Amino acid sequence: MNDAELVKSKIDIVDVIGGYIELKKAGKDYKARSPFRDEKTPSFFVSPDKQIWHDFGASEGGDVISFVMRVEGISFPEALEMLAQRAGVTLSKQARAPRDDRTRLYELVELAVKYYHLQLSQSKPALAYTKDKRGIKAEAIKAYTLGYAPEDWSSFTEYAVKRGYSLQELKQAGLSSQKAGRTSGFDVFRDRIMFPVYDARGRAVGFSGRLLGEAKAAKYINSPDTPIYHKTSAIFGLKQAKKAIRTKDEVIIVEGHLDVISIWQAGYEQVVAVSGTALTHEQLLSLSRMASRIKLCFDQDEAGVKATQRTLELGAGLPIRLEVIQFESAKDPDELIKQDPKLWKEAYEQAAYVVDYIISYAAAQHDLSTGDGKKKFVQFVIPILARLTDSVEREHYISQTASMVGVSADLLREQVSKTKQKTPQMSTKRVQPEEAAAQHVQAPKKRSRQEQLEDMLIEMVLAFKDTRIVLQDLNISDISDGNKPLMKALIDSPDISEDALSKLLPDKEDDVKMLSLRGEHEYSHLSEHERGLEAFTQVHTIQKHIFTLKKRELSRQLAVAEQQGDTKSAGEILKAYQGLLEDESTFY
Repeated sequence: MNDAELVKSKIDIVDVIGGYIELKKAGKDYKARSPFRDEKTPSFFVSPDKQIWHDFGASEGGDVISFVMRVEGISFPEALEMLAQRAGVTLSKQARAPRDDRTRLYELVELAVKYYHLQLSQSKPALAYTKDKRGIKAEAIKAYTLGYAPEDWSSFTEYAVKRGYSLQELKQAGLSSQKAGRTSGFDVFRDRIMFPVYDARGRAVGFSGRLLGEAKAAKYINSPDTPIYHKTSAIFGLKQAKKAIRTKDEVIIVEGHLDVISIWQAGYEQVVAVSGTALTHEQLLSLSRMASRIKLCFDQDEAGVKATQRTLELGAGLPIRLEVIQFESAKDPDELIKQDPKLWKEAYEQAAYVVDYIISYAAAQHDLSTGDGKKKFVQFVIPILARLTDSVEREHYISQTASMVGVSADLLREQVSKTKQKTPQMSTKRVQPEEAAAQHVQAPKKRSRQEQLEDMLIEMVLAFKDTRIVLQDLNISDISDGNKPLMKALIDSPDISEDALSKLLPDKEDDVKMLSLRGEHEYSHLSEHERGLEAFTQVHTIQKHIFTLKKRELSRQLAVAEQQGDTKSAGEILKAYQGLLEDESTFY
């Protein structure tokens, strides 16, 4: 038994998920409104028997680890460690998330959050800046635990030392510094409005500080990298936005902390900003675990376009749709919302798909009536098209670009192909088998029409053994490769139990549990007679679909043979086609 199996055996999925959402008993299972989408009718089910969850509205599901990964937006090792602590299980060294003893650092940064927050309430200049000048409401100050670092050289350092923290810990947390040869330390943040940064688990890990006075210093400074704060993964506003991101399946990414707060105050809670760095792959990956749609709202200039291009590169291969929010009457969302919140609403609702945005931008920057303009436009666009992973989408934009510059699509297709060969592939960390399995359950691959039809039948026959007799009418050679082992096992052993089936096909264990749960909920309202009729109808539908595919394929082969003048092959294919037509009445 590996670490993941041990942890899952020690905890109850109902207790874990019930800590996030309200579950209600529904027969032998539990149901609730999905924590990942807005919905009125509950379609989220949890099975205590199978120890799995399934969101019927989104066709996704998994075990307790995949749920925690999804709801918390954390990696497999982090979710496993979080559940292991709950279960009282000591993980093997290789299964633990990389860490050291950082408990006191988390506590120290949390102490700083509370200290700075209190200082803000007692500083008239800081309150005047936040409330009067920047329009930040009391609710936002509280929600984001904004603070103020006093101008004194060592106010927080002295405060923390009195409470038992060492200067070494303060330096390690990025809150204090020390001059060479001195025994005392001084505050890193002084006379600054403080924006706390929280990790995916809601723990304070660092800060961004905005200069309040007129001192000759950087306008913004951020916490240095520490054992608990890493600027490549830090996301400002994530703690406050996580719930809205999950329910709306969307996240808005902006550049500034004040942009986040202004957008939040305008009613869009699913907004975050990066902290002290350009958007990284690590940050995008973290957000992609929580939402499938990401709206970018960077500065409306050349630098913003480059940041958008880089995000498209970083997002290659991730299951997300990137869109761009654009406007002209302001330099940033904060300024736009102050002008008129309706202008922001309009810009948000008219967000463009990222590829359309980049092509439109490039077209506006170059004169497409000249040869030089067309050349530069194509040079700008080709690397973008080469990054597209979906062949249909890539073909669409190749044709569109070719039409815009008046050249053949074949010419651009050749350039895209050459650029793809030169484009370095995105590097991804090697995952452990347990993590790969959890990720597979969380994000199932798109199924073909035949696989979907077969899944519906498997759902029923797994949940209700009395319907398995209809499987004898299927030709196993016609079944899709992915479902063939499962279907063959059910045909060969009609009375096989779910547990025995999982042991026979261990790599299909998760599929068996998931499909069985779906079958129980989809068909439990039918009588035994009605289920039999439904099963027969589903088999007939699969046979009809397979027949149509065979007919279409033979028609294609016949056309190719005739075009090539291969009369012998054409005759053989025509004979097979005519034989197929003799069976057509069976399906109509």
